[in-house]
Amino acid sequence: MPRYFTHYWSNSTWLDHAERFDGQLLQHTAGNQFSKRKVGPGDLMYVVTVFEGILFLGARMQVDRVVSTKEAEEHFGTSDLWKASEHIIAKSGSESRLAFDRQVPLDIVRSVKCLSGGLARSLKFDTSGGLDKQTLRGVRELTQDSAGLLDTLLQASH
Repeated sequence: MPRYFTHYWSNSTWLDHAERFDGQLLQHTAGNQFSKRKVGPGDLMYVVTVFEGILFLGARMQVDRVVSTKEAEEHFGTSDLWKASEHIIAKSGSESRLAFDRQVPLDIVRSVKCLSGGLARSLKFDTSGGLDKQTLRGVRELTQDSAGLLDTLLQASH
């Protein structure tokens, strides 16, 4: 049974990638917490960021494997990947297209739950009612229902 995760991209990474990769398939992401969070083959990864309290959903992919920078560079035939400790390579055919302007409606954001200590917990909001930018930092595990909500958004934007 797959598990479901978000991978937070910093605003600067998001903006940089928006210029270079908008509309391309999400074939890869890099970070330092995948093994710690026990992300593995078959799991689904959603790339997200938060700008001014608004959640943005970039794309989704199914994990084929978690590899080192060297292995990822060999796989993609490049030497300019981010030097993170771990890289996820997508299962071929599972990738969705990156869209850097895909806002998650607030009613859906309020329904999203992350697993923490075995419990499903709501996301945190700041005093202005916007999503707290720290609430999805790093790699967070989603409930299956929450992943379904994000999948609905991805399907609607095809």
